[in-house]
Amino acid sequence: FTGLANIADMQLLDVKGMVRNIMQDVISGMVVLPQKMMYQMNPATDFCDIYIPSFIGLARIRAHSGRGFQVEKQTFGHDVPDVYLNISLGSQAPWKTSTVPDNLNPTWGEDESHDFLVCSKEQLIFIEAYDEDSGSLDKDDFLGEA
Repeated sequence: FTGLANIADMQLLDVKGMVRNIMQDVISGMVVLPQKMMYQMNPATDFCDIYIPSFIGLARIRAHSGRGFQVEKQTFGHDVPDVYLNISLGSQAPWKTSTVPDNLNPTWGEDESHDFLVCSKEQLIFIEAYDEDSGSLDKDDFLGEA
């Protein structure tokens, strides 16, 4: 195992940093407190009121259209964005729309909608636009947010 320690000292890979990050992840996973803990102090309290929030409504969000996207200049020509949206309401999981290929002013169809449960009037809608890239090593490009 002494040869393995010499490899860790080499500057080609940041093995020390990788090991340090792994150890920090393992330790933080063991010592983090739970997000919340419930204790029934009043026997008349219904736990459903605490665990399941009461919803005040339903919001149907429809992706209609976008504008103002720009052509990305690349080494070998130009890339017209393949636009899709990630839309979320409050802390709910985001909804991903279909991708509109090669379009600077994308338009989505009438059936492009999603229903979100509304718990509070203060909940915010987040809309993020991305350019979908097909390469496995090429991450989707962030285009903007609203």
